Amino acid sequence: MSKFVVTICTRGDYSAALDTMNAAFDCGIDSEWFQKNMGNCTPYPHLANEVDIARHYIAKDDNGNVIGVVGAYPFEVVMKRKDGAGAVAVNAVGIGQVCTLKQWRGRNVMRSLLSTALDNAKANGAVMGFLSGDRFRYGRFGFDFGGENLTLNFQKHRYVNLVDQSGLWTKIAAPNDIPLLNELYTTLPAFVKRDDTAWKKQFQRLKHRWIIGEADGESGYIAYGDNKGEIVEAAGDTEVVKRLLSRHMIEHNLDSVSVSLPNDKTSAMYNALWALASHYTISQTDLAAVFAPIEDNTSVNLELYHFWVSNIDNI
Repeated sequence: MSKFVVTICTRGDYSAALDTMNAAFDCGIDSEWFQKNMGNCTPYPHLANEVDIARHYIAKDDNGNVIGVVGAYPFEVVMKRKDGAGAVAVNAVGIGQVCTLKQWRGRNVMRSLLSTALDNAKANGAVMGFLSGDRFRYGRFGFDFGGENLTLNFQKHRYVNLVDQSGLWTKIAAPNDIPLLNELYTTLPAFVKRDDTAWKKQFQRLKHRWIIGEADGESGYIAYGDNKGEIVEAAGDTEVVKRLLSRHMIEHNLDSVSVSLPNDKTSAMYNALWALASHYTISQTDLAAVFAPIEDNTSVNLELYHFWVSNIDNI
């Protein structure tokens, strides 16, 4: 039990790859957790096209069993200049679903999968790679902390007394709301480009919700996943977002919520929400570190640009 081969996933192996993910993460094969909760990346076989499937690299043993998986999902990241003078778009790859069956761990399966995925991403033009995971585990592959993320925490007992909800209309977003969502989303100082197909895939995720609000002729939204107390994306009109947060805490009986935002001190939302926060965490580091897994040098002077990836896109 020591030989394996790494290859791009095909439709014939895709169901087995999904089973391996669910088993390796202790979700249970029958739970179909990845199909239900990560449908934007790992859709059910009948919903997956050949491109979706080929974004996964698999390791197979001598008997043809899938023993490990890595997903490599291409994105285009838009980074606006901090002085407001334009923006750049860079090709990137999001790494996710990194897993190996327990009996194969410690045998370089993950190393082979990641190396193959990153090498191919670079060959296809990616200059940046990102993932969410253990720094020391993935640091061996060149990953390190990167970005400008601000997490604000709001306590209900204080917040709802300071923010007026009057005149707020809300709805759970549906696919027909994608044009509005994208218009609001792209006002952020940095973002992963989402075309209509990418947005529709997000709506396939079982527990993710986008809540749209409108008040005084303006619009905004907040988004959350499994944990309603963690707002992973907020965009649009600042006053609408403030009211949405208040309504969200009351409707879901939450004592507090945290909100993830780009650490952009020039934005109206940053300043308005900062003034209402009970406490905060800033994650900011050498932005060049996030480029290291793909390419050591880029033509972009990173210090001039915002870099932030929503937790929705952080695979």
